[in-house]
Amino acid sequence: YNLIEIIGGTYESASKDYFDRTEFTKLIDIVRKSKRKPFAIAIKFINRFSRTGGNAIGIVDELIDKQNVHLIETSSGLCTVNEGDRMEIYRKLIKAREENTDRLKVTLPGMRDFLRAGNWLGKAPMGYSMKGTRVKDFSRMNDKQVVFINARTHRGIALWV
Repeated sequence: YNLIEIIGGTYESASKDYFDRTEFTKLIDIVRKSKRKPFAIAIKFINRFSRTGGNAIGIVDELIDKQNVHLIETSSGLCTVNEGDRMEIYRKLIKAREENTDRLKVTLPGMRDFLRAGNWLGKAPMGYSMKGTRVKDFSRMNDKQVVFINARTHRGIALWV
């Protein structure tokens, strides 16, 4: 096989598809718009293509049936040219969705507990700074999370939410 283009490698989450993933959108658009279609899209692990289950299968069907472009999972050698391999790729896409759902069952309760304990998820809101165990700046490390008004807010108006 000759590689036409390498797309990805940007750590996009495969838990969403078309509109939420820049590189994925770029890949699908290139395939749809190209006059000379590639034979296949090579993916190391099929769960990196998508973990949306049925949506992913719909995209794969469109690629194969409408665009005449196949998928090859390079780690296993599965290729959608073979009907048995195509079904195995579908099974792997569904399994990836199940694994995502299982992870949510574990992580969501922990995130809820974290929030109920008075902590903030993500970056501090505009006008505030944060100290805690999950900060990138080592000088802001603290045993307990603290969100406070930063110095820039003192010069203007602070909005309390």
